[in-house]
Parts: sequence; structure tokens; C-alpha cells
Amino acid sequence: MIIDHLYEDILRKLTAQGKIKDISNKLLSLQSNDERVLYVYELVKDLDCFPALNEVKKSENVSTYYRNQGNKCFQSHENLKAWQFYNLALLYAPINSNNYCYALSNRSIIFLALKKFEECLLDVDKVLALEYPKELKDKLLKRKEICKEALLKNTVKDVEQPDLSDFLAMKSKKDSRYLCASSKLEVLFTEQFGRQVIAKEDINVGEVLVEEEPYLTVQLKSQYILSCSYCLSRQINLYPCERCCYALYCSIECKNKAFKEYHSVECQLMAILYDMDFTKLELLALRTVIKSRNDHNNWVDLFNTISDAEANMNNEFRGHIQINGKWIFDSKHYATIHTLESNIDKRSVSDIFQKSVTGAVFLKFLKEDTNFLQVEDKELYETVVKTVSGLLLLHLMTSPTNMHGITSNMEANGVYVKEVNLASAPYGYHSLLNHSCAPNVVRYNKLGTGSMSLMALRPIKKGMQLFDNYGSFAKKRVYHNLRAGDASVVPLQLHITVGVMNTMVFLLLGCPYSNKIK
Repeated sequence: MIIDHLYEDILRKLTAQGKIKDISNKLLSLQSNDERVLYVYELVKDLDCFPALNEVKKSENVSTYYRNQGNKCFQSHENLKAWQFYNLALLYAPINSNNYCYALSNRSIIFLALKKFEECLLDVDKVLALEYPKELKDKLLKRKEICKEALLKNTVKDVEQPDLSDFLAMKSKKDSRYLCASSKLEVLFTEQFGRQVIAKEDINVGEVLVEEEPYLTVQLKSQYILSCSYCLSRQINLYPCERCCYALYCSIECKNKAFKEYHSVECQLMAILYDMDFTKLELLALRTVIKSRNDHNNWVDLFNTISDAEANMNNEFRGHIQINGKWIFDSKHYATIHTLESNIDKRSVSDIFQKSVTGAVFLKFLKEDTNFLQVEDKELYETVVKTVSGLLLLHLMTSPTNMHGITSNMEANGVYVKEVNLASAPYGYHSLLNHSCAPNVVRYNKLGTGSMSLMALRPIKKGMQLFDNYGSFAKKRVYHNLRAGDASVVPLQLHITVGVMNTMVFLLLGCPYSNKIK
């Protein structure tokens, strides 16, 4: 059952019992997020509506099926489709099994066909290091010899790409307090706009003003077999989680970081999270709660961080932490994410109830199907459950209004044909920007990372507020193709908006830039 159907089923049962009005009044009377989630948790429990955990295990049969699909695509010269099917075969193959070796071996053929010789060698060497089926030996060694000869002769030269990294880097000094932002910016608060970003001095068009790493990223379901689950890298040598069938990583480092930060908890939940069709915003909330705990040595340390952060909610140090006597604002610290605006006072009771249902379902999974909440001390356990309940609802409310999508365009036959959503992530500083349909700045990111930057679209005078456009419809992307000449649909290296590209063209050609908005 998907989460929307579960919610509708709960409403039907409560309506039939004539309890909707009483429950609405009770929810409105509750003063804290943890009270709301725990109240709804008991309601869902009494209705016997909690979903049971389902498991999707590694399977020789499923792996074989996907490998055979990859073989069909390879025979039809659909190499990129074949690569995706072999990635699925890897995900479902028991680790280091014959099927695992077959999937890697077959994937190396794709790399060879695409003249990705180094990538082919990586997969070949990976198989040779395992207890592989002996009939693969001659094929693998032959493939390895071909790749080495090709690399030695340097028969394939990469298409030279214009280096925009220097142009797209921040030139001004970074702020000592807001670590990702230019020193030309400051954050102020007014009753009308809340927290806002203001120019401390004149800013020229094309200036990069923010370079921010997110607190975490959540890869969209459509991207599970296309990029690294942790860093979003588009490296094509991806290797699976040993336990679940939903995460591929570009390196041991990324796999270990993911496991430490959140995947050790999520791993056993991935199948149910996938099948229940939770949105990216809901999955962001769950992952943020898990990572917030794993960023700290113990629960008490997290409680202290939350207490300190909430003590600063109504002063200039909101979202800051103090390090060596100095206040800093940086998205790598949970306090910055914890203090994002939830707009609880503007939410309807139905919205609060729906999000509380989601929070209650997540709480049920964490309580009964993982060891995330396990502590020996009973009194501490009750505090942990209460805190996690509140955090789940908090981030279910902060995600819709503060998180940012990471998108890219895809290209076929030299034509940019499709914008694709890749991931979502929380960015503390970018969330401070207010919206305008006529923005003076624009966000952009490089494909294959979660890093997000901010560039001036128009000259910005000292004292002016920076405005972003939240709507994706107004941001048609222009990209630089990393793999020029490949007729297949391939990911591109650089993701920037039309406005940014126009700015770059004017600057590079030395042309005057028009402020007129088209």
C-alpha cells in the first residue's frame, strides 16, 4: 500500500467512526510536534493500519533476469540500456556470487564497446579478484589485453572541453561567519521578509556569490541505477550495497560514509520506502533525522545541539553553532538545518494530520524494524522516542519550503530534449533567499555533485535584497555536454540556467549586458 492510500484508508475509518471533528480539535490543541506525532501514532495503531515491513532480498533468479535483459539490449546495440540492466543485475546478485561476476563481466563488455577502456579494466580486475566462474577467464584476460593496448596507443582522445571552472568559481573573499557565502553579502531580519540576504556592496553581473554543500542529498528513485547514491557522481563503475537492492556507490569511501550517516538504518527499510512511494520530501525528512543522530556521539549530544539551536531561534545566531568562541553558519552542521522555517502557524489541521501520519509510520519503522531507537535506559528511551517523533514532523514541514531540487538536462543527437530531476537536498544558506518572479540571482550546480552555487543575473546595488526564483518552470537549463559526439542519451557535465549562460556569453565576448528581463 502506498502512503497516500494508507492516509485515505485512515480517513475513511475515522469518518465512519465520526471522529474527524474531535481529532481535529485535539490536534489543534497540542502544542508540540512530538505530541502530535505520538497522538496520531496511537490512532493509527488502534486502527490497525500500520503497514508491515516487506523485504526484497538478493536473488540469483532476479539477477539472471536483469542480466538477460542487458544481453538483449547489447545485441541490439542499445549499450546504455544494457549498462543499466547490468547495474540492476549487480544490485540483485548475492555479493561475490557467480551472478555478481557475470554482471560485472558483461558490464565490462559495454565499457569496451563504448571505448571506456579504463572503466572496462576496473570491472575486469574486480572480477579477476573474486572467485569467478572459470569459463570467464580467457574472455576477461583478452578484454584486459585489448584495453591496455588501446590505452597504450592512446587511440581514443577525449574531446577537449572548455574549462569553465575558474569562471564559475567565487572570486571574492568568503564570509567569516556564513562560511559558504561571499563577504559581499549579509543576512538581515525584518518582519516583512524574515531572514533575507542583502548586498553589502555593489555586485556585478556574473559574480558567484555562494558555494554551498548540502547537509545531505536524497537521490530520486529514477536515478538509483545511474549515479552514486551518496555523492551523486556519474561515474559508470558503480558497485552495490552488500545488503539491499537499492543503493549503488562509486567508491568504498562513499559506501562507508553513507552507511555511517544514514544507510545503516535505512538499508533494511529501503524496500518498504520504495514500495510505499514516499515523496522525495518525506524521504529527506527521514534521512535528516537519522543523520542528525549519527552526526553526534550519542543521543544526549544531539539533545544538547537541539537545545542550543532552539535557544537562538529568535536572535541573530539562529542556525549558528559556536566553535572556539566564534559563531558560524554552515549547512554541514545540523543546527543550521534544524532551525529552518516550518511555517507551522500557517498550516491547516488536515496538512498537520497528514504529515503526522507519515511521521507516525516512519516512527513505527524505526521502533520495530531497526535498532535506531535502542537504548538500555528506559527513561532515556522515552526521551529518544519523543525527540525523534518531534524531529520527524519538524522536517516533514521544513522540507517542502526549504529543500532544493537538483536537476539536469539530457541530450540526444545534439538536441537538448529533456529536463530530469536527479536529487533533492537541504541547503541552509540558499534557503535564506526570498522568492521573486524577476530574480536577480540564479542557482546552479554541476552534474554529479550536490554542490550548489549562486550567481548574479543582474547588477545588484549595495543595500538591495537578493531574490531567487523558486519555480522550476522559469528555469530552463543550458548545459555543457561532457560526451560530445555520443548520439545516445547521456548525462551532461554542467548544469546552469539560460540566464547564467547568457551572462557568461556577454562577459566572455566583452559585450555590454542588458538588465532587461525577457
